[in-house]
This record gives sequence, structure tokens and C-alpha cells, in this order.
Amino acid sequence: ETGITNTCEVQSSTATDITCKIPNLNKIGDFSVKVKVAPWGYSNSDIMLSYAMKLGDTTPSSVVSGSLGGPSVQLHGTGFMSIASVKVCGLPVDTTYEEVTVSGDETTDQLTFTLPACPSDICPSGTGLCSIEVTDYNGNTLSKSDHV
Repeated sequence: ETGITNTCEVQSSTATDITCKIPNLNKIGDFSVKVKVAPWGYSNSDIMLSYAMKLGDTTPSSVVSGSLGGPSVQLHGTGFMSIASVKVCGLPVDTTYEEVTVSGDETTDQLTFTLPACPSDICPSGTGLCSIEVTDYNGNTLSKSDHV
């Protein structure tokens, strides 16, 4: 995307390959990759990096929502800086975003929310499993079915 410039920390390199750690892009989408080789200049600009939203595990791993709602849940994944909305059991929930360290210098995105009361049409017995739906600002929606 035009106007966005990030540098990455080179982990290793050979005459034909470079491995580097990319910082959190704070945005999902496709990005042009250029390599500056001093003193010769930049490489070709036809290399693209796609950074996509991905849903990972939740903590706790399985939670049942009841007629009064449920506990706080953390959803892990990537690309959460570009989230427009989160729904649980079809109901919008307020979320808190945080980038957390998994191990060493590896990080993951985390959304924290409180389970809403489970609607009676989904939870006729008062408890049940619902899906988590996460929508980004581009209108892309990912979901985890029958999870919480």
C-alpha cells in the first residue's frame, strides 16, 4: 500500500534469500516488498506480502454461554488491529485489543470480550454453544462455529 514503510530485522541472509521478522503491520491486506541493498539501491517491486486475519484458539478453550451471559474470553489470532466488529451468538460484543507475547519475541493478537446472554432460540435449555464472528474493515468475516 502506498505510503506505508516498515523495516524488518534481518534474521539471516544468503546471496538469494533473506529472512526477516516483520513488525505488526497494524493492518491486513497486500503489501509490496522492496529490499534495499546498499550501495546499489532497491530490488524489484513485484513481490507481495499478504497479511490476513486469522482466528486461533480461545482461552478458556471451551465455554458455555448461559441465559445470564458468561465469563470473559480471550480470542487469539492475527490481523486484529483491523477489526470492525465481533459478534457472539449473533450479538455484538465490546472487545479490548492487545498484542501479547507468546514465547521469546513471538507475539499474537488477542481480543478480550465477555460472553453475552445466550438468546433463547439458540439456547432453549438456558445454555448452549455459539459461534464467534469477527469482521474486518474490508467486510471480510471469519467465524469459529459452536465454540463458546
